[in-house]
Amino acid sequence: MCSVPLGAHTPLLTIGVWAFVETLSALAGRNSDTDFVAFFNVQRLTNMGFGDKKKTGPMRDALGRIQHNGNATKHHEVSATFDGKQLANDLATITPLLMKTIEGLPQK
Repeated sequence: MCSVPLGAHTPLLTIGVWAFVETLSALAGRNSDTDFVAFFNVQRLTNMGFGDKKKTGPMRDALGRIQHNGNATKHHEVSATFDGKQLANDLATITPLLMKTIEGLPQK
């Protein structure tokens, strides 16, 4: 994911980021009936040390865009995301969450 040029491959990377977050949240204990935005709820983010609802809002907004854009790009025959700058910003916004989630995974 990190070595694919964003400008020319935004739809592909949109799906890749979506799949990465989906898989990571599953590894972290997300129930298959729960989407990753719901899994990373305000309480979970607060418990992880990211602050209150006001401070975690931008992370949850970014997760919501990743979920919405990933699903649309993946499932619709025409709809796709081409806003690479937004995707890059959303990924930068949730990187601390991704890293903390990875660090909290059980070692195998």
